[in-house]
Amino acid sequence: MQMIDAFGKISGYSVTWSKSELMPIGQNLFTHSFKEYQFWIAKKVKYLGVNLTAKNVNLFKDNYDKCWTEVKKDLDIWSRLKLSLLGRIAVIKMNVLPRMLFLFQTLQIIDKMDCFKRWQKDISKFVWQGKKPRIKFKTLTDAKDRGGFALPDLRLYYESAAFCWLKDWLLLENTDILDLEGFDNRFGWHAYIWYDKVKVHKGFKNHMVRKALYNVWIRYKDLFESRTPRWLSPLEAKEVKKLNMGSNWPKYFEMIEQDGEKVKLQSFEKLNSSCPISKTYFDLDYYYLLIAAHFLNHNSSFNWCC
Repeated sequence: MQMIDAFGKISGYSVTWSKSELMPIGQNLFTHSFKEYQFWIAKKVKYLGVNLTAKNVNLFKDNYDKCWTEVKKDLDIWSRLKLSLLGRIAVIKMNVLPRMLFLFQTLQIIDKMDCFKRWQKDISKFVWQGKKPRIKFKTLTDAKDRGGFALPDLRLYYESAAFCWLKDWLLLENTDILDLEGFDNRFGWHAYIWYDKVKVHKGFKNHMVRKALYNVWIRYKDLFESRTPRWLSPLEAKEVKKLNMGSNWPKYFEMIEQDGEKVKLQSFEKLNSSCPISKTYFDLDYYYLLIAAHFLNHNSSFNWCC
């Protein structure tokens, strides 16, 4: 508070404390005296459409549950109108989907999928006006060119939004986000999504967002092309993370070189001199392991199963 006051005196700006809120995070600030500032002590604040809470356990209740309560009120109002089946599906697309999709894209915290069954039940009740469904839900949510009605499947939208986050784990390019979300990781990101190191380090799933995203990844992991290269960043996945070394791990394409029409692994001497990490972490045994991985990646008779 003294820093804010000092900055105000220098810059000429001032804070209207009577219109400000204080939300304690991580410690009990209610014991401190802030009578001179006269601002509100809040248990949650709304920022860019998302209710931020002092405790993570309240995020789902104050965002998803609250949003769906408002959705049900709107559906109740729309149900009084004489709309056709396609008209009611259009209501779901225009009224319900945008609000839920915003939360899917900004708040990936859904651990259990039971909530989607409840939401699906409410949507089905609105679409069929409380009567027994005459068309299977799978057909309703299928594309129109396949004979469906294109009713939004909220679970698929949630999982699609999750893969927008998982893309950062796969590409390893957005280092700021990776450092923020993986500050306490023992291994690199590829160790958790490809090598099942998460069984060793259970602390990975103690993070609310990481756990929700990892559950989505596990459901679709085996559907990916079996030859998807798992050695995108081999050293980054193998070694235990060291401080200030998160963005320096060499990737697979940095370890190979063009040899005519073929691609080969660089020599040990060349890698040992050009590797952006300390020579201590790049030993000859690991080089042999890279050769085996390179052979598997360029031999059609092998699949990425290990």
